[in-house]
Amino acid sequence: MIAISTFEPLNGAAPIRDDSSVNDVNMRCHVNLAETDLRSVDIIFPDNSQNAMTKVQEGVWEYTLQDVHPINSGVYTCRATANPIPSGRVLDIRRTFDLTVTDVNECDENLDNCHEYATCANDVGKFNCTCFHGFTGNGVQCTGKTK
Repeated sequence: MIAISTFEPLNGAAPIRDDSSVNDVNMRCHVNLAETDLRSVDIIFPDNSQNAMTKVQEGVWEYTLQDVHPINSGVYTCRATANPIPSGRVLDIRRTFDLTVTDVNECDENLDNCHEYATCANDVGKFNCTCFHGFTGNGVQCTGKTK
């Protein structure tokens, strides 16, 4: 009998915090079926698109979702499909988990590196620094007249 014992993100418990650093989520699926009997192991995304998972060791398949943001939140499904049995039926077993990605407001949490003469503006997964009127620079470094 084909079964998926676990399917989960390896990066710890949800929600995953989306901040200015790149956050990848490694999803791992444990399938207890001999590889010779296994047709494929796929990940199905919240939008119902899919991709093959990569075998990392016997019975263990993995997929890395790169640079996650809140838009990546949703239900992910590991689908293991067995080769047809003599009757011609194909066994298709699925296990799901709900991934939640929350945006971190680097400005509110003082995680930004904006200059003291700059404003910080939060954006999904990042922040932007802008020098005050009368100052020039990239927001991390600002020069101009001070009173």
